[in-house]
Amino acid sequence: MPVRNEAWSIGLSIRAVLMWVDFLVVLDHASTDDTPRILGRLASEFRDRLIILSESDPVWNEMHHRQRLLEAARGKGATHIAIVDADEVLAGDSLKTIRPAIAALHAGEVLQPFWAHLWRGLGEYRSDKWAAQYASIAFRDAPGLHWEARNGYHFHHRSPFGATDHRPAPAGTALMHLQHASWRRLLAKQALYQLTEVDRWPGRESVDTVRAKYSRTVDESGLRTTPVPKAWWEPYADFLKHLDLDEDPWQEKAVRDICAANPKLAHGLDMFGVASV
Repeated sequence: MPVRNEAWSIGLSIRAVLMWVDFLVVLDHASTDDTPRILGRLASEFRDRLIILSESDPVWNEMHHRQRLLEAARGKGATHIAIVDADEVLAGDSLKTIRPAIAALHAGEVLQPFWAHLWRGLGEYRSDKWAAQYASIAFRDAPGLHWEARNGYHFHHRSPFGATDHRPAPAGTALMHLQHASWRRLLAKQALYQLTEVDRWPGRESVDTVRAKYSRTVDESGLRTTPVPKAWWEPYADFLKHLDLDEDPWQEKAVRDICAANPKLAHGLDMFGVASV
């Protein structure tokens, strides 16, 4: 689990994932909020089941971070490795089936459950055509799997490179994604992603392509939602007090600082009202 300024969610997501994994490796990437203190408290609570790595360089080299996490898991002797972000929680009624499904994987295979995007709160998830998405949640390790960056691009590759196959999880298995539950945070993240793309990898994709890619994430055309089943949250009832959807997103300040330092960088992009362009 890579984290950066995730004080709003890790009190929930870490406790939730430790209900179905043997141990968890967290990489704290240059957090400036309450994340380090929360991680310290969780480390005392879970002792040797929670391993905390740190990275002080504020540049987000995602593939390098995921590779560090992979190597740490291998160092603990892991053979089946879960991939869970700080804003994700396995649906509670999937707790009984997830480990057998992972255990059944062959070497190099990746398991993918339904990625349930909770929409503007915790009570509904998106269920129209847009929402037919599946997230890699675990894989059985194999020597050729890795997350080394290719062509210097460090964004958005969740499955390890070299995976042999992606298998659907058992019917009904869902991974709840909290990114869309806080709309303010979602907009700030998509604005920051756009700026990062055009700043670090200029010319890799056109400005129009970058804008369109992240605009799709917030597109509510044809929106249809379905109530979140009670069973999805039941096992985590005591942990929900550690989730704060209204906490100020750190990405907002990052976007404004970047736009103030280099206003031209945002030209042609959609800052979703987070910063003036």
